[in-house]
Amino acid sequence: MILFSDKNLDAEVEDGSVVDETAIKLKNLIESISKYINWSFMALFFSCSLLLQFFFKTVFNVFASKKIPYDKWTIMDTLCGSLNIIAVVALREVKPETLLETLNKEILDYFMIFVLCICYLRFFTYFLVMRNLAKLLLILVAMLKDTIAFLFILASFIVIMSSIFTTLYQNSYPDLFGNLVITARFLYDAAIGQYAYDGIEGDRAVSCSILLTFHTFMGNVFLLNYLIAILSTTYETLSQSGIFMYKVNVYQYCERYITAFND
Repeated sequence: MILFSDKNLDAEVEDGSVVDETAIKLKNLIESISKYINWSFMALFFSCSLLLQFFFKTVFNVFASKKIPYDKWTIMDTLCGSLNIIAVVALREVKPETLLETLNKEILDYFMIFVLCICYLRFFTYFLVMRNLAKLLLILVAMLKDTIAFLFILASFIVIMSSIFTTLYQNSYPDLFGNLVITARFLYDAAIGQYAYDGIEGDRAVSCSILLTFHTFMGNVFLLNYLIAILSTTYETLSQSGIFMYKVNVYQYCERYITAFND
């Protein structure tokens, strides 16, 4: 989407001044799309090859006595190929006038970012069959899974504290605790140590400071160290079993060829 960035859509004249004219922006946009279309054939070719892999595997499973499993690599290849084809077709069919509208351009940008993330994930799945990288990736994935439960606890804590602060201090300190959203943002910063007592003055300053100190202790000291303990346990566990899980991934990757040659 670099071709369709706002910088490339700005209309410029020879002296470098910016001219806000729709016609000139539309001309620049059409030129950018044309440059993309010149390279889109290669994207379609490689994406279709990924889908053919899934198609041939399905045909083999229909007639073979022993089926080839649809492993994580096949799933990611198929997903990546499908999304790339949709992205190419969408950019081919989209009208340049549509991309001049900010909302439509943002929607297309977010979709392209999603496709790009899936492509990178597909790339990283092949690291699972490389001994050194596989162990690190497996530890990272396990840490992310174990963090989900902690994030639920942290979110619940912030929601409870946000309700308390908003109820008590929304009239006294509207800039900090005016509504739940503003309060939750402030308390999240406080939970990671990015807090300040600026603006907390008046009759309720003492009670607010005490409550904020309690919140900071629970979030920054207690919960943060709890998260460190969780991640340390996960790292120690995966450090011992990481090599075995790497060998499991290697077997799963090779199984597609073993099954095909044995049938």
